[in-house]
Amino acid sequence: LKKKQVGADKRSDCLCNTAYYRDNGADTDFTCLACPTGALSSVGSTDITQCRCPADKFFDGGNCASCPPNATALEGSTQIEQCVCPNDSFLDVGGLSCTACPATATASGAIGIGQCMCPANTFLDGTSCTSCPATFISQPGSTNIADCKCPDHLFNEAGTCVACPSNSVNPTGGAGLASCLCNKNHFFNSAGNTCDLCPTGSTSELGAVGLAGCKCPNGTHIDTNTNTCEACPDWSYTNFTALAEEGKAGAQELA
Repeated sequence: LKKKQVGADKRSDCLCNTAYYRDNGADTDFTCLACPTGALSSVGSTDITQCRCPADKFFDGGNCASCPPNATALEGSTQIEQCVCPNDSFLDVGGLSCTACPATATASGAIGIGQCMCPANTFLDGTSCTSCPATFISQPGSTNIADCKCPDHLFNEAGTCVACPSNSVNPTGGAGLASCLCNKNHFFNSAGNTCDLCPTGSTSELGAVGLAGCKCPNGTHIDTNTNTCEACPDWSYTNFTALAEEGKAGAQELA
């Protein structure tokens, strides 16, 4: 069981053969113990964890245990989770088996039913793939009805997808009219729950609310009578940051 190295002159120089490992005994009185049945180890192994179980088995702490039927594992696997079930099935660790995923679901190397991926517009409802409510959509692999969202031009109102105002989107698929965001260069007009175009010459960011969300270029302002950006009166300014900088510069000159 022990292999003496060339030139070794004491017991501690001896190495355990392949398929054996050294116990915890002192250098002058150690023993070579056999690896679990079927396992291999390199010459000189010093711990049972260095014993490698063959393919399709895993080390369970004391023995080489077989993977569930139809599952495979690489040589040297050390836990049941390294056993891989066939595609579209999942490893049931508690039941020590490979179990088929729900109908229409797919999987590759899944551990537990939760890793089975239901197709788009459905969600995993316990043990089956259930369709989202009418007009709702979901991403592949959704696991809860809450993952079902309205498309980006609709919003959820009491479980029904309702159209957002024209010229708006709902990027999160959220609930309520407030989840609809007016497009750039538009603003939300609460008077009619519409997304209106900003006055000529002004711009706005996505989701602007109220006419104040539309901004004219520096030196101009929104004229509500003409619905355009008009020049500010003499000795006035609309870019307050720039105005402050000009004030600082003037103060420095006077100093």
